[in-house]
Amino acid sequence: LRRAAGQGWLVPYVSEHSDAVAGNLKDAGDFWIGTWYDPVVFCINRDYMQRNARLPLGWRDLSEAKGMRIGITDFLAADSSANLYFFLIAQFGEQGTLDLLKKIHPNVVQYAKYLSTPVRMAGMGEVDLTVAVQSEVLRYIDDGYPLKIIQPEEGTAYTLIGTGILLHAPHGEQARKFADWLLTDEALLVLQSNKFYFVPTNPATLAYKRLAVRNPVLFNQLVDFPKEKRQELLDRWVKQVRLASDSN
Repeated sequence: LRRAAGQGWLVPYVSEHSDAVAGNLKDAGDFWIGTWYDPVVFCINRDYMQRNARLPLGWRDLSEAKGMRIGITDFLAADSSANLYFFLIAQFGEQGTLDLLKKIHPNVVQYAKYLSTPVRMAGMGEVDLTVAVQSEVLRYIDDGYPLKIIQPEEGTAYTLIGTGILLHAPHGEQARKFADWLLTDEALLVLQSNKFYFVPTNPATLAYKRLAVRNPVLFNQLVDFPKEKRQELLDRWVKQVRLASDSN
C-alpha cells in the first residue's frame, strides 16, 4: 500500500470511521487506511505463571531468562514470523538483534513450521512461553487453553492489514462503502465468527472496547527492506543463530 500510494495508484478517502484511526496506522495523506492489525506477544502457560513470580515483560527480559522453555515459529517458515525479525532489526539494529536472539536460542525447544504450533505447545505445557501473533493466542484461549498474554514493554512487531481505493476504479463509490464497512463492528463480527481475532484500528468499535488486551506498544521503526536484503538478513540469522549450535 505504501508503494502503491507513492506511485500514484491510489486516491485519498476520508470518512467518520477512518478519521478515528491513529496516524501511525494509516497514510498521512489518507491514501490507505489500516483496518486491523495483529501484534506479536508473549504467550505464557498459566501453570508456569503460578509457579514463577518473575516473568519476562519485554525482549531484554526474555533474552536473560534462565531455564525457560521457549517456542517460536521459524523465521523462514512464515511471513509473520520473519516480520518480527525484520522489525527487531529496524528497532535494535542487526547486531543488537542477533545478540538478543543468540541469548534466547539455547532456551528454544522448537522452531516450529506453523504459527499455531508454538501456541498449542504452550497450552499443552510443552513450553513455558511462546512468541506468537496475538490472533493465534486468542484463538486457543477461546478454545479453552490455559494461556495468558504479555505485551512486550519495549514495543512489538505487528502485521497491519489495510485497504486503499484504486485511481479510476470503475466502482469507486462502492469501494469506499466497502472500505468503510471494514472498520465497523459488523466486519469484526464476521472475522471473529470465523476465528480471526485481529485488533481493530478503529477504537470507536465495541469490538475494540471489549478486548481484554489492547493498546500494545508498537515498534515505531517501520520495516522497509527490499527482498534481496531480507534474504540476506535471514541467511545471517540461520548461520549465526539457528545453526550455530543447532539441536532444535
